[in-house]
Order: sequence, then C-alpha cells, then structure tokens
Amino acid sequence: MHLPLWPRSGGQHTCGEIGGLPRPGKGGVVHRFELHDRLVDTTLGRKATANLGPWKRSVLAVRWRQIGALSTVVTAVLALLPLALVATKADAATPLNIFVGYMDTHTKVSSSSQPNPWPYTDRSSFVGSPCPTYPSKTCWDASAIRLDNPGSTAISGVHPSVVIGSRTYDLWGSNLTVKAHGMLVLTATGRQKSNIFNGSDLSPNAYKGGKVASCARSRAIPVVQIVIAGATTKYLDSAQVLSGGGVDKGHCLDGSFVLRRMDESHPWVQIGSRVTSAPTAPLNLTATAGTGSVSLSWSAPLSDGGRAITGYNVYRGTASGGESGTPVAKKVSTRRFFDKNLTNGTTYYYTVAATNAIGISRRSAASAAVPMMGFTGQAPTRVLDTRIGTGAPTAKLGPGVTMTVPVPGLPTTTELGAGATLSLAVPGLPATATAVALNVTTTPPATATFLTVYPHSFLTVYPGGQTRPSVGSNLNYGPGQTIPNLVLVTLGAGGKVTFYNSAGTVDVIVDVVGYFTPGTGAGFTGVAPTRVLDTRVGTGAPTAKLGRRDTLTLTVPGLPAGTTAVALNVTAIDPTTASFLTVYPGDQSRPSVGSNLNYVAGQTITNLVLVPASPGGTVTLYNNAGTVDVIADLVGSFTPGTGAGFTGVAPTRVLDTRVGTGAPTAKLGRRDTLTVTIPGLPVGTTAVALTVTATSPTADSFLTVYAGGQSQPRVGSNLNYVAGETIPNMVLVPLGTGGKVTFYNSAGTVDLIADLVGYYN
Repeated sequence: MHLPLWPRSGGQHTCGEIGGLPRPGKGGVVHRFELHDRLVDTTLGRKATANLGPWKRSVLAVRWRQIGALSTVVTAVLALLPLALVATKADAATPLNIFVGYMDTHTKVSSSSQPNPWPYTDRSSFVGSPCPTYPSKTCWDASAIRLDNPGSTAISGVHPSVVIGSRTYDLWGSNLTVKAHGMLVLTATGRQKSNIFNGSDLSPNAYKGGKVASCARSRAIPVVQIVIAGATTKYLDSAQVLSGGGVDKGHCLDGSFVLRRMDESHPWVQIGSRVTSAPTAPLNLTATAGTGSVSLSWSAPLSDGGRAITGYNVYRGTASGGESGTPVAKKVSTRRFFDKNLTNGTTYYYTVAATNAIGISRRSAASAAVPMMGFTGQAPTRVLDTRIGTGAPTAKLGPGVTMTVPVPGLPTTTELGAGATLSLAVPGLPATATAVALNVTTTPPATATFLTVYPHSFLTVYPGGQTRPSVGSNLNYGPGQTIPNLVLVTLGAGGKVTFYNSAGTVDVIVDVVGYFTPGTGAGFTGVAPTRVLDTRVGTGAPTAKLGRRDTLTLTVPGLPAGTTAVALNVTAIDPTTASFLTVYPGDQSRPSVGSNLNYVAGQTITNLVLVPASPGGTVTLYNNAGTVDVIADLVGSFTPGTGAGFTGVAPTRVLDTRVGTGAPTAKLGRRDTLTVTIPGLPVGTTAVALTVTATSPTADSFLTVYAGGQSQPRVGSNLNYVAGETIPNMVLVPLGTGGKVTFYNSAGTVDLIADLVGYYN
C-alpha cells in the first residue's frame, strides 16, 4: 500500500502537543485527523517505504524542500512505521467490533457517562476481578474494552492486549471466547483502584495518596491489539478513552488538580472494524399480567450491531414457541409495551426483537403471563364490628346519616340507622387490590324491617365514593334474624367500601376473607354444587355433630393440581345454641377473631365460604359453642395460571319473581326449575357471582343453582331455608350456553331475587 505523508485537503496533522515527536514504542503517534475506527497493521507498515517508487521519492523531495522540514518529516515517517495505517477494508480486520470505555465504580446504571451496556451481574460476559465491596457485581474503577461478536457463531482463541505508553497490559489470556451475538468486557484483573489497567494513572498523573496528581496531558495513545488464529490487528484509541483523555479525570478539572473525587466514566467508543449487522436479541423480557392486559419490559441487547437501535418489535402467541410471525407492535421506541384487550385466563407468550438500519435481531427468550383478576384467600380477619367498636366511630347512625372511616382499625362503636351509610377503609390489602371478599353478618335488627324496594330491610355494599345502586342488595333479613353472607365488592378510592341500611337499626360484623388483584393470585373454575361434607350421614367425616370448641379437618376431593383456595357452600343445621363457625386452611392455626357463619339455636343457615386450601387440599371447620351439623358443597376452586379472573360490579338486579324482573311474576314451585339469561356480560364470561335471596317460602326446602342447559346435580345446594324465612346467599355459578343459569326449588313455593355482583372471564 502507499502511505500518505500529509493529510487530505482541509485536514490537520499534529504530531504532538508538547514539543517533539514520540519515539516508536513510547506511546505511538498522535494523529488528530484520524477516525476512531482506523486500523493499524504493523506487517503492512514495514512494507510502506518499499512501495514508494523513484518518481514518488522525487516528488517527496520537492515537497520537503517546499516545507523546509526534511529532517522532521523523515523522523515522522520513522515514527509512523510501527503504526502504519492499513486500507479501511472490513475484511482486513478482526470479525469483532472493538469498543473502549472507562468504568468508574458503579454497581448499576446511574450516569449517561458510564459504558452501557455493561454486564453488572453476567460474569460469563466479563473478564476481570469482581468488586471488593460488591463481590457479585462487575463494577470497576479502570479502563475497559468491549469485544462484540455480531456473527452467528462463537469466536474462540482470542488474545487481546493493550499498549499505553511504556506499559503493556496482557491480562486476559490468549484463548478467550466471544459468544455468538454476544459481548465480552475486559477490565482490570487486580485489586480495585490499583493502576492495573488504569490508564488515567499513568505518569505523570499518578494519584499519590489523595494529595497530588499532575494534570499535564499525556501523549500516550492507547493501542488495542487483537490476535485471532495467528492474525494480528491493532486499533488506535486516538481519543485516549482508555487513558482518561491523557489525565486523571478523577482529580483533574480544566488542567488543574482538585481534591474531590469526580466520575471518570466514559461511554463506549467504537475503535474496531465497523462490521455492522442486526442487533443481538433483547434481554430480560418480563411479562406482568393485569386484568385483560399484560405489561412488558426488557433490557437492551448486548450489541447494537454497530448501528443505533431504531426500535423494538413485539410478538405474541397463545402457545409456547407459537408467537406470531407478524408483530403486534412495530418499532416501539422504549423498552416497555402495554398489551391490552386480552382475554382473562388465557396464557400469552411474548418475544421481542430489536431493529437497526441493518435489520432485525433474533427474538428474545419468551416470557408468559395470564391476565386475570386473581383471588388470594386468607383466614377470616375481623375489620368491622359495630357492637364493640372495631372499624367505625362511636355513634349510632340516624336516618340519612353518612359516615366515612378513612383510618382503618379505629376503636369505635356504630349501629346503622335507617337510611344510613358507613364507609369503611378495608385494612391490610395490597396497593394493587381492586376488589375484596367480605363475610358480612347482620345481627338482630332492633326494630321490625322489610325487604328491598318493598317494605323490607336490606343492606347494600358498594364501592366507596360511588353512587348507591337504586336497586340491588347483598343481605336481606327480617326482624330478629342474624344473617351472614359473603360479599364480593369492588374497592372504591382509598380502598373503601360503603354499607347502606334501608330501615331500622342493625349491627354489622365484617371479616375479610380474601382480595382480588390484577395479574396475581388464582383464577376461578366453577362447578355445579358437589356435596363434600355432611356430618348427618357421614359424608367426608364421621356421622357426628361438631361439638363445642371442636374442629373438623376436611380433605376436599377432586381439586385441580395447584389449587390455592376453594369455594364452599357451608350450611349449619340444628345448632343447640347461638354460635359461629370459622373455616380456615387445614395447615394453619385458627384465627383468634373472625367467622364465616353466625347462627342462633335451632337456625338453619347457609353461607358461601372462600377459603385457602392447604397444599394437601384440606380446610378446617371450627364450632365455637354447642353442637351443630355441617354440610359443605364444593362450587369451585381457585388455581394460579388457570381459570377466570374476577370483575366486580355494584349489585344489579337481574331476577325478582315478585315483580317480573328476569322471569314471569310467579313463585318457583315444588321441584320446579327456572332458567334465567344473565344480561350485560362481556364475551368470554365463564361464571357469575350472584347474591340470591329466597323469600316467603311455604315449606322447608333448598335451592340449587347450576349452569343452564346442564343436568341438575344429584346432591348439592346453594340455599337452605325454612318456611316463612327470608334468607340470602352468595352464589358462584358457571354459565351455560347463552349466559344462562338454572334455579331449582326442592319443596313448596318460593320467590327468588338475584343481584349480579361480579363475573369471571
């Protein structure tokens, strides 16, 4: 090749900043006009002079006489020989892209000056000693080199070294491997803050005991040498990135020494061959489920392929490895994406690819998520008891009075008066909770009351801060009744729910039994009521009543693997005294306060119970006083990653046989069925949550609710009632074709009321 001895028109040729030219081997040659990616090949350099023909030598002589600096230029030529520049052909260089930078002591990205990307915790992409203070990290206070392999095969047998001034850093061995589409970062291998590959500490800028450092600019131009399979390629770091710009940047500011410690970091600068390619695959893709949505985040690729990242493509599928060929989003400018309008309960798989001007990277490793409003159960936890002042101020609520309790757990006493409301901030819920499962019990009303809409009392629970529904209830009760019911209610602002009592006064007890959060917890799978316990006939346990302060642990049969909670319809029959029943996980201690059913002597009462199950599928039932028979029917289970997520709504009347809502105006007769289409449900709904009330039954009977179009369960019920009683219960029921559910009454006649309080899809 021909070695140019003067710059092109408009260029500058500066041989040094401080008089004289450096000698060969003493820091190289300073060429300010050179690009960072210019190559240096010593073998070609030795042939440079021989390539100058006689006529060129004569031309040079004329030029030397013209500039009057023959001896100086000859000296420059001799100095250039060891570092002669080769032609800028990509195939003449190493197949690696070479970057230089400087990493001050950092354990994470905290400054735009830092080299990024940096393998903080990826030791397979790092050669150097770990931080003394952070042994699991790869931070350093030293110079650094990055070898990028844009190719699809690993490159082995790599021998890197660096020359800065009179020092040679041959620290990393002669048989390194750079992974396909990967990077390898090389930095100091000795103790931190030593001068082992710390170019900024070269003489005359050695930092001596924190007191003195010369800030004279060093002329040492770092040279990076890469040997692969016997072929040697050298690269000039003409900007002196590896040597801190020629000074100790930690203590030199504008040519003067400062005692304070400054950040020496310098971002990566490419000095190697510009072998450009598509980027490597993005890293650390994480999919986080929400309700009908998935949030994605990821990290930048190890290599941008030598060209700037222009965006990211997002791919989605419903089977592992089945992500679509067409991205659901193209050229996303950030490393985040929000995918919405998804089906709850469906597993979605995602991959991401990076793009640059050359092309599209390989796809990232897949990440999956199941969008849903998942349920997390807990043992009953008392949050409100107006009899003893838990959770509400000490004052009765008169007609039309509204009370908000923003601070949970305040010792207070309140009895709800006619037309009164009470807003409760439910304590102990995660910040992401959107709905809560409450066991609500009304103790005997002080005066005679009436049913909803008509002259009867009702209690409605709805999100705090929202308008009370004009029609709809959660509990219906008559004078002197103690009635429990499970309530699923969406949380209002500040995690509040509001209780409204229609008439008279009544005490209210509330226990939290679980909550719903987007993308976490478990999905619901409903089943027709299936009898799993009946102490009267020996189903699931010996034939014996549950005694005073006695427990019974039940193994719930037929649960899917991984079940975390179950939905049981529990009925207390013929108790001998006033008492309560608590249901809790079979492997946990009984909660000191909290109940699922409250009853008086001789009462038959039913309540839906949502309870966490032990890993073995067991739950424990505790009776506080007297003796009682217990029936339990399984109506569904909650399992992470499967089933459907919950969406709560304010109570919405969908059936009232007294007035012809949802069905003809007629009582449901003996052994009669009524099939109702639940209105207003979104596509994909698999089950609904209904507050079902039986009122004015003419005989002792039971009600079974099951999916429309399916056979009636042989054994199993949702409500049990006696003649003349008004009784509510929460019902979780799968939907039949067309969004239908069927109600079956065993004996006598009865009016039915049903309010939709949520759905699963």
